[in-house]
Amino acid sequence: MTLPQKGKITSPDKRLELINERVFRDTFGCYCLESTVKNNDARSTLNAEIKVDYYGGDKVKIDTEQISLKALPPGKTRAFYLAYSGLRRGEIRYHQYHLEGRE
Repeated sequence: MTLPQKGKITSPDKRLELINERVFRDTFGCYCLESTVKNNDARSTLNAEIKVDYYGGDKVKIDTEQISLKALPPGKTRAFYLAYSGLRRGEIRYHQYHLEGRE
């Protein structure tokens, strides 16, 4: 179902890291993502911006979703859940994350 991103999934500056990902389809056929974001910065509280691009088997982008996690303290983690329920949800074959941390 999923072609995972290679290696660790981090923000470009490495201050945020995605850990403990789970991908599944619920009983309604939604493409569901459960994961946790960790703030690797030793000093700064960060707002985590998480963007997910969804792709079909033909490598064409189907859609994009975004979620924000506010005020994530240094060294702490926070879980999130996304359930893509768009009309083309059954066509999704993989996804790609983009993380960004802002103070």
